[in-house]
Amino acid sequence: MSKKKRTISNIYAYLLIKFVVAFVSLLIAQAVFIIVNRGMCQVSGSHEWWSLIWGNVVFGLATVSTAFLPYFVLMLLPTELRWKRWYRVVCEMLYYAVMLLMIVPAFCDSIYYQHTLRLLSADIFHYLTVGGQMGTLTWMFLMDFWPVTLTGVTLLIVDLIIGASMKLPERDSWRNHTANDWVGFAVCMLLLAVMVRGGFGRHSLRLSDAAKYAEPKNSVLVSNSLYSVIRTMWTDELPKEDIMEQNEANRTFSTDFRMTPIDSTLGCIGWMPGAGQYMAYHYVGDTLVSETMKQKNVVILVLESFSQEYMGCYGAEKSYTPFLDSLAKLCYLYNGRSNGKKSIEGIAAIASSIPTLTYTAYTLSDHYDSTRLALPAILKRHGYSTAFYHGTYNGVMNFDSYCRHAGFDKYYGKDEYEEQMGEIEGDYDGAWGIFDEPFLQYTSNTMGKQREPFFSMIFTVSSHHPYPIPEKYKDRFKSAKGENPLLKCISYTDYALSRFFESASKEDWYENTIFVILGDHPGYVLSKPFSTLSGLYRIPMMIFDPSHNFGKRSDRIVQQPDIMPTLLDYLGFKDRCTCFGTSLFREEEGFQVAFGNGYYQLNTCDTVVATICGKYEQGSDDDLRFLKAYLKRYRDVLTANKEE
Repeated sequence: MSKKKRTISNIYAYLLIKFVVAFVSLLIAQAVFIIVNRGMCQVSGSHEWWSLIWGNVVFGLATVSTAFLPYFVLMLLPTELRWKRWYRVVCEMLYYAVMLLMIVPAFCDSIYYQHTLRLLSADIFHYLTVGGQMGTLTWMFLMDFWPVTLTGVTLLIVDLIIGASMKLPERDSWRNHTANDWVGFAVCMLLLAVMVRGGFGRHSLRLSDAAKYAEPKNSVLVSNSLYSVIRTMWTDELPKEDIMEQNEANRTFSTDFRMTPIDSTLGCIGWMPGAGQYMAYHYVGDTLVSETMKQKNVVILVLESFSQEYMGCYGAEKSYTPFLDSLAKLCYLYNGRSNGKKSIEGIAAIASSIPTLTYTAYTLSDHYDSTRLALPAILKRHGYSTAFYHGTYNGVMNFDSYCRHAGFDKYYGKDEYEEQMGEIEGDYDGAWGIFDEPFLQYTSNTMGKQREPFFSMIFTVSSHHPYPIPEKYKDRFKSAKGENPLLKCISYTDYALSRFFESASKEDWYENTIFVILGDHPGYVLSKPFSTLSGLYRIPMMIFDPSHNFGKRSDRIVQQPDIMPTLLDYLGFKDRCTCFGTSLFREEEGFQVAFGNGYYQLNTCDTVVATICGKYEQGSDDDLRFLKAYLKRYRDVLTANKEE
């Protein structure tokens, strides 16, 4: 015998229960997020915990009121339809569709946040349309993180059971609607409007308002994924226009590479073009690195998910990169910083010297200017041939389109590899693309056919979820008990790099090439020091010139946008271009600017020295002034063409 449903004749009581179920479900999802990411967020004391709880209530009420508003309007509108069975079935389908859209992103972010340091935002709709193997990878994601998946599925089933146990009575005949029905509708809409706005304040609730309830680093524990997606669909993502007066911003930070003065004790002086050569007195630190040389080939190696935490040359107790550790002894080793936690953000920051300081990656945003000069386009002006190498599917993250706009002559991806090499068994990793070892060998051979001088940018693939390893190396590179599976891929990619340099060293172009090796963003955090706001962005950064034994380490912070002006200085080119970094050969102290979950931070000397999150500001006057100038110039540059 089936259990009878509980009839609730009062529609207001019925909708209140539905609201509470959605609200509690969201709080449970937030609790799961906090538990999974507890190692990355440090909450100090009971006072902050109570503030976090109240913040979750405010943001939770705003989220449920906003997301379920269409459902409540349809159910409360005083018409006879709301008592019809078919109409309520449609409304309930809408309710559970919204519930699904609320729960799934929250549980996905429980895992995904560790990679990006940001909740999902409206840019997720861009990522779904820029290529990749979403079907295969989604299934792998669900299986690998099955405890989170199981919890989310269980929560949805419980919500369905609660909903199925209640029903509203049907009314076969039309009844006259009294003034009470309209008053009830108006009162409910007013209450929902107040909760949507986050209270009775002058301004509606914004993502940056999470700083009212927690420090910026913990703001992610207050807001939630669905609200982040909703707000970023219509919100201006750029820093506020009035963050600083324009003239003061221009005086404080210049983005004009050519106009920035150079310190002759650190940089290139007396560059004189000769017959196919450049005459130069060129210093790195206090070391003269070249006097007479041909135009250098340039190779930038971007390593997927590499962190200083995995490398012995940066002090790791257990190193997973023996080759890079040995190479570092010949390099100029810097304190590298990524500007974001996504690959699509890192590539543009390196090649175009423009970081992503919004919720949407710069190259996918409405502010992307394909005519702005990037490093490959500038080098083409000086006779360089240019190429981009990435062993994954063509079209992933729109890299191939970006490369065309940025000035790369050639793009070599999985399609080009298989067209030239054939579909060799064991070369494809089953998820992202060609394993690093065969693709880097292919890259080395292909670069040997490029016209010199050449510029090549290489982006590795293998150190990425679901962390595959070639079958022949399963025993050589494997995870120890309790060890993160990413680390075996780090070791494999390190080995692939050793094979690449072994092959490249036999080529004629090798000795006349400068290599820049850096990460696109760090991978998983393994220890507390790397879970701080400054530690979360620490990547390897090294410069290697086979013709010069640098063998030095600098504590200077080098962010990804510094690479473009540094190479232009190193090569002696003075083209006028926009750079949001500074050359390593300039006098300025190194710094990093990053955008987190609604906040901006300035990092110098391995410490966060200034933070801005809405009206919340922390730091000295000088540091805050510099950060505001940087953000103001960022807004001015990105909106220049839009406002003309």
